[in-house]
Amino acid sequence: MKHLILYGQSGVEHQKIQDLLMFTKNWEDCHLVLMQDGVFGAIKGESEFIDFDKQGWTISVLLEDLEARGIKKEKIFEFIKPISYGTLIDLIEAAEKLMSWL
Repeated sequence: MKHLILYGQSGVEHQKIQDLLMFTKNWEDCHLVLMQDGVFGAIKGESEFIDFDKQGWTISVLLEDLEARGIKKEKIFEFIKPISYGTLIDLIEAAEKLMSWL
């Protein structure tokens, strides 16, 4: 993968998500990882992270951060894949570029 983006802001902060969308508008081969309070954006319902899925991005959420906030895997969107911290380390090592929105 070319770009790995770590997103830890609240998943319900409209402006921050829109800023990320605008900044990465023409990027391809991206993987977005929701972590910290960003995991709230993985909960089924209305979420602007659907726009990233529509762009063909891979979207993951850190399982440990979901569990720490009492969010069950069954409550997240099907297109968002739960991953462990160990998998996150592998993604960081494989990424050409890393961007952090924490």
